[in-house]
Formats: sequence, C-alpha cells, structure tokens
Amino acid sequence: MKTHRDIFDPCFDWPIIKIFKPLYFKFKNELLYLFWGFVNTLIGYIFFFLFQYGLKLDPLIVTVLVWLVGVISGYFLYAIFVFEEHNTSVKEELIKFASGRVFSLIVAEAVTFLMVKVLGISTLITKITSDVITIILNYLISKFIVFK
Repeated sequence: MKTHRDIFDPCFDWPIIKIFKPLYFKFKNELLYLFWGFVNTLIGYIFFFLFQYGLKLDPLIVTVLVWLVGVISGYFLYAIFVFEEHNTSVKEELIKFASGRVFSLIVAEAVTFLMVKVLGISTLITKITSDVITIILNYLISKFIVFK
C-alpha cells in the first residue's frame, strides 16, 4: 500500500478538504488506482479517436492497438504512482501485468464483437461499456495478482 506522500497529500491540508483526509488515507491505494486509471483511460481515448476516426481502422484492430497503449502506459503509471512495494522483479511484474491485460483484452474483444458486429451498437458506446468492465477486471488483477 502507498504510504509515502504523493501529489494529492498537500490538498488534504486545506481547511475545506481536510474533513475528507481520514477517508482519503483509508482508501488511498484505491483512489490513486482510480485516478491513474482515469489518466490511462484518457490516453486510451486519445488513441481510440486517432485510430477509429482519424485512421478509420476496423474496430477490432482499434481495440487491440488501444489495448497495447494501455498496457504500456498503465504498467508504468501504476508501478510508479500507485503501488509502492514491489516484491518481484520489473520483468516478472510486467509479465504478470501483461498477462492479466491479455485476459481483459479477450473480454474487450468479445464485448466489441458482440456490441458492434452482432448488435450494431455504436463504437463509442461499445468503448465506454467495454472500459467499465475491463477497469473492474484490471483493478482486481493488479491488486491481487500483480502488485500484491
């Protein structure tokens, strides 16, 4: 669990925000994961729009490319800003991290195929739905397998 001061800690010394300090420190790891996951998701959406609407690639290819970007940026964001303790080598962590993300890619591809190709739902709605599912899966994998 994250114990050293991070960029958000000073904010909880402000008078109006100070009341949330105990709650923040109780759930600090989860909140940091959500924040940096949000940053990683924004990075993914930038690449999604670039690949889907700029380059007009197939939605299934877009999903894989955005996944690759997300794995690389996600590992470094979580390893640096969220999970303080590293009980294994970077190589071992990265292999576990990528393996967990392969599972979430399979889920994302299945959701994309079902929603876009079978049900005819828009790619943006599909992307949002897929992200909600994979964020939950990725948190559980990171918390209990990769950075335990």
